[in-house]
Amino acid sequence: MTALLIVLYLLLAAAVSAVIISENRNPLKAMSWILVVTFVPVLGMIIYIFFGQDQRRRRIVSRRIYKRIMHKPHYLSIPEVQLEAMSNIQLNPIMKLINNNADSPVMLSDRPDIFTTGQEMFDRFFRDIEEARHHIHIQFYVIADDRLGNQMADLLIRKAAEGVKVRLIYDHVGSWTTGRQYWRRLRDGGVEVYSFMPVFFPFLSGRVNYRNHRKVAVIDGRIGYLGGMNAADRYYYGNKLGMWRDSHFRMTGSVVAGLQSSFLLDWYVVSRRVINLSGYYPDQPLPYSDESMKIQLVRSGPVGQWRTIEQATIYCIERACEHIYIETPYFLPTEGLNNALITAALAGIEVHLIVPRRSDARLPQ
Repeated sequence: MTALLIVLYLLLAAAVSAVIISENRNPLKAMSWILVVTFVPVLGMIIYIFFGQDQRRRRIVSRRIYKRIMHKPHYLSIPEVQLEAMSNIQLNPIMKLINNNADSPVMLSDRPDIFTTGQEMFDRFFRDIEEARHHIHIQFYVIADDRLGNQMADLLIRKAAEGVKVRLIYDHVGSWTTGRQYWRRLRDGGVEVYSFMPVFFPFLSGRVNYRNHRKVAVIDGRIGYLGGMNAADRYYYGNKLGMWRDSHFRMTGSVVAGLQSSFLLDWYVVSRRVINLSGYYPDQPLPYSDESMKIQLVRSGPVGQWRTIEQATIYCIERACEHIYIETPYFLPTEGLNNALITAALAGIEVHLIVPRRSDARLPQ
């Protein structure tokens, strides 16, 4: 009986190993998982099931739903013929790369407002929410049950009472410390609230590492916010580490349609509902002017075919001629990104990297 179980397990391990190889992983990672599955009986298989499966081959949004939501951004984007006429030819390859690997067309934008302090950003953000008349879409990785978080909750509940459609997405792990009563208060106040990819057994779930760090807001389809700040006191009042420094952008123009689609795709993932898109996008593209900016929004995630942001970043680094400026709260580069930066520096390109003096996470510190 024991011999039969061993044979069955080895056959299962061989089948799983074939799946791992077929996923076109990094060879070092593939070999590591094969060794774990083969030489750590049962436990190794359990670890692989929860943490080792490649999420990139899974489709969490059907092609039909995806095309429906992405139709408007493509309609509002710059036609390729017009783009060729207004663009520097040297920029075309990166535009094509991002369009091909992220399905992100080039869109026009007014010059964005750039915020580097939470006080500036949230004061303007709350003013825009106050003036909303049709809908408010908000997505944060962290929404804290603190002074700022409750100020936002009070405002959203009031706007919902005025008849404005308010939808909110938070990341379940990022907002783990926010109690149920906070979300219940929002729902009772008329706000539609969903968490992204809930995790109830953190040590027995492969979802822990697949989080949604997007901080996106769209107000009436006209104003968009994008950046690195979360809805928490540390960005507005500071904490023991001091005032948290991050960058955030307020955007207007056709590019807001790209932010809207990003939110609506995530909304479908968390709610499994597609809303009637009428009234959520502008009818016509923004007219081009000399002041207009050309922007592509790059969404990332564990279920995409390509590592879109990493590919675009490495492509730009490898073609830099003078300098590279990078500002990031966490610097844990992949081998490919690290080699690209080292190669650029050795080639005489100025490479400047800004990271926090003190970090809230030990690993990048």
